[in-house]
Amino acid sequence: MRSAGKPWNLFPILAVLAACGGGGGGGGGSPPPPATYTIGGTVSGLAGSGLVLQNNGANDLSISANGSFTFTTAVAPGGGYSVTVAANPSTPTQTCIVTAGSGSVGSANVSSVAVACTTSSFVVGGSVTGLTGSGLQIRSADGTTLTVGNGPFSFPTPALSGSAYHAAIVTQPSSPTQYCTASGAHGVVGASDVSMSITCNSGTARYLYVTDLFHNTVYGLAVDATTGALAPIMGSPFDTGQGAQPSVITPSGSFVYVLNEGDGTITGFAAHAATGALTQIGGLLGGLLLARPMDKRGLLPLAPMFGLAIPVIGAIGYFAGQQAATMIFVLQFLAGFCVLGGQTGLNVASGLIYPTSIRSNGSGWAFGVGRLGSIVGPIVGGILIAGHLSVESLYVAATVPYVIALFAALAMGLLYRSRFHAGAIESRQAPVV
Repeated sequence: MRSAGKPWNLFPILAVLAACGGGGGGGGGSPPPPATYTIGGTVSGLAGSGLVLQNNGANDLSISANGSFTFTTAVAPGGGYSVTVAANPSTPTQTCIVTAGSGSVGSANVSSVAVACTTSSFVVGGSVTGLTGSGLQIRSADGTTLTVGNGPFSFPTPALSGSAYHAAIVTQPSSPTQYCTASGAHGVVGASDVSMSITCNSGTARYLYVTDLFHNTVYGLAVDATTGALAPIMGSPFDTGQGAQPSVITPSGSFVYVLNEGDGTITGFAAHAATGALTQIGGLLGGLLLARPMDKRGLLPLAPMFGLAIPVIGAIGYFAGQQAATMIFVLQFLAGFCVLGGQTGLNVASGLIYPTSIRSNGSGWAFGVGRLGSIVGPIVGGILIAGHLSVESLYVAATVPYVIALFAALAMGLLYRSRFHAGAIESRQAPVV
């Protein structure tokens, strides 16, 4: 009789069964997650900033440039998607339209959504008040000329948001003769229609002011109300800044303003009601206040005058773009105070620097170099204007000469400071001949 098999002979068989998962348990890892797919597309025509897209009313996505985009939240197969514009771009104002923006997700990423942006356009127009004559004409930057009467008017071609606009009066009314001025007639189109204002005075012009570009002056002429003959006003011509352009008279006739393209400033004059004579508003005061400090301290007081002119001129450009008339008038006064007052100080400086033996020659050469600046300034200004720069950029560019003048005044003040210690000027005497 044979004995029973030994139990350890079963161990190899049990090991094989255990390796195959036998003996219980339920093997295998977790099931894979369900597939999801992204939603995206392309943006074209974007010129502004602030565009925001949404998918299914959420998952905001800011877009800053043309090209492809993809939302961060994926969608499961069979799920719906709906791409919409949550915020349209601004600066310039644009409207963006979504096409192929909704549907159901299949078995692949969605990249067919298209967002096309177009820049909005606005009407350029305004209103006329106080007109009793006929023949008033205004012209837009594209050359369109309108003959207008009292009430609203508009140019036929809208202007794109972000583009510069400009209008000018090209023909004043007659029968009776009137003088009309325009406010808000230039700037940059924003997010609404442009509305300028043209105001016509109720009387007949008594005085005429004509600028002389090459001599930086404005001529004042009295107008004979019966014959139209012209006669010079006492004190004419009157000094302006560099590169004087045609003058503008306020509707009341109390003030006259001249744009100086050569140095990027505006000269303001108060017109005497009885004689028509002009007095500089800010420049006269600036020159008077600068005289005594220069007498005591030489050329150094010129530096703060030119230093203050830099932010003032830049601010004129900013507020001109905002059409803030009150601030512009205040800044014009300060610009005249600094710039024209500084120019008066430069005339004094030539007398302080050059000895009496060569003072006439030295001053003549200094003024001659200044005339070169009055020639180059309008040329550079014309190039910048032809480059279609914004009003703000033009005035920023106009500050560059004053940055140079600031450092030049500091350098000259330090170089010649030994001449202007207390009592030095009074002790300087002309040589005995």
